[in-house]
Amino acid sequence: MKILFILQYVPYPLNSGGNQATFNMIDKIREEHDVSILCNINNEESANALEELREVWKDVTFFPYVEQKQETEPVATPTTLSFRICNYLRKSFTRKVNRKLRKFQAQLATEEPGDFVRKNSCLNQDYPTFSEGYKQHVYEISRKGFDAIQVEFYESLPLVYLLPAEVTKIYVQHEIRYIRNRNELDLFEQPTPDDFYRWNLLKDMELMALSHYNYIVALTETDKALMLSSKKDLNIYVSPAVVKLPDTQYSFTHAGKELVFVGSGEHFPNADGMMWFSKEVLPLIKKKCNVKVNIVGKWREQLQAELLKVEPSLHFTGYVEDLDAFINGKISIVPIRIGSGMRMKLLDSILAASSIITTSKGCEGLPFTDGETCFIADKPADFAHAVIQMLENPDNIQKTFVENAFQKISCIIDAKQQIQKRLNLYREIEKLSKDK
Repeated sequence: MKILFILQYVPYPLNSGGNQATFNMIDKIREEHDVSILCNINNEESANALEELREVWKDVTFFPYVEQKQETEPVATPTTLSFRICNYLRKSFTRKVNRKLRKFQAQLATEEPGDFVRKNSCLNQDYPTFSEGYKQHVYEISRKGFDAIQVEFYESLPLVYLLPAEVTKIYVQHEIRYIRNRNELDLFEQPTPDDFYRWNLLKDMELMALSHYNYIVALTETDKALMLSSKKDLNIYVSPAVVKLPDTQYSFTHAGKELVFVGSGEHFPNADGMMWFSKEVLPLIKKKCNVKVNIVGKWREQLQAELLKVEPSLHFTGYVEDLDAFINGKISIVPIRIGSGMRMKLLDSILAASSIITTSKGCEGLPFTDGETCFIADKPADFAHAVIQMLENPDNIQKTFVENAFQKISCIIDAKQQIQKRLNLYREIEKLSKDK
């Protein structure tokens, strides 16, 4: 079957949960189906990632769209003295403005965060829109004789309105945006009527677009139930993300006094979780013992500065080459309060034999049990108490949690089983198309 995947991001390198989930699934699907990928290239980083991915997936056809910048036609450069003076002044002014802007941003980073959630909320963002060139590209490529077209991520959701009516359309719901928006709204210090207006409007637009897909793939049964509670006629198929097993099977190692959080600050639920942990939880832990908190992933300097203003001892590691080796021997914290979907960081921690402390939102959709496979705590005092308990009981708690968690999620990390689930969906689509 010929399948076109429309991706807003190049799923490479594997430095985020979203990239891992998308890459691992397509990597297996291409073994059985004719796969093509349409992706948006809007910077040098994504262009380089695409070239690297072409070398990995030589049997995949790519239809990249390079976003064109609006530029004026080149003109002959005047050589008059007045022009040279004006040009010098323009460049000097630009440099001064940029310096002041950087200074202002640095100043903001050192101020109190204020309503941190409102400032960074997706509720401030408009419904996804696209350039005319990109819409034309999607319209043309989608009519090249594909049997199915699969769209992934919320940023690409409305592209369904450009796709051919006769082609089966699939949407992979990595995160239910209206659920995330509601989580954020509930955390606003002073929500306004306009906040609720925007939430309801964006929710209705999201559900309307979802209704135009023939199939919606949810990563968890929880996400399926949430969507059906909002719109009962959606055709939802549950197919978890594929987890790639590490080359080395790590054994349990006592965690000294090191905690680790895995996740990029570019994904705001991660930033919110670490801000909450740093402000509300870590001071309570430090009353009992000193710990080192490692934050793994890509975090902008301004965001790092905001967190370091709250807690100067945080240790930002950046990208870690061997993530499993780094996590092993540390306690994994997942203080997530916002979002939906499946947290790949939890599965990474289990495979690295790291014991886990999470919020109920953090482990949503996974078969975790408080006090059996991990600690689940939503209040700062409870989260801090869980960290201290785990630090003080490496054998009774840490090791037991690691062993129980691995047994509990063995079905989820069975890549063959999860691939078969997704392949069964394509087989169903293929059979229905032949019966027509």
